[in-house]
Amino acid sequence: MSGTVIQLKLISGEEIACEVIDFPLDDNDDFIIKNALILIRNSGNPEEAQYIFKPWIAMVESDDDYICLASDKILALCEPNRSFVREYDVAKSQLHNISKMRQSYYDSIDKEYVQNLIDELGNMFED
Repeated sequence: MSGTVIQLKLISGEEIACEVIDFPLDDNDDFIIKNALILIRNSGNPEEAQYIFKPWIAMVESDDDYICLASDKILALCEPNRSFVREYDVAKSQLHNISKMRQSYYDSIDKEYVQNLIDELGNMFED
């Protein structure tokens, strides 16, 4: 399921880009979002503004990870322009690749751990 990409200004001052899966029906409801990336200014020179995307919440980097965002924590939201969305899509793809590599690494560790247990149990029954 893919959502609408929006840019949010939060009351904390953070700006994030994300995909909205479910918009709130009233003021008491939450936004359901995924692929939330914080927009960080990467240059101290105001004439050369450069921005980068980083994960908004650490280790929430899979396309299957959803976040509930309280609507009262949002100051403003807008639909970003095409170039912003392209940059966001590139950053999101990189994030997903990192997530897959990390998961693959931990899967291999799990397999090795299980194999070691099997070997130890086999050795115990041989003795």
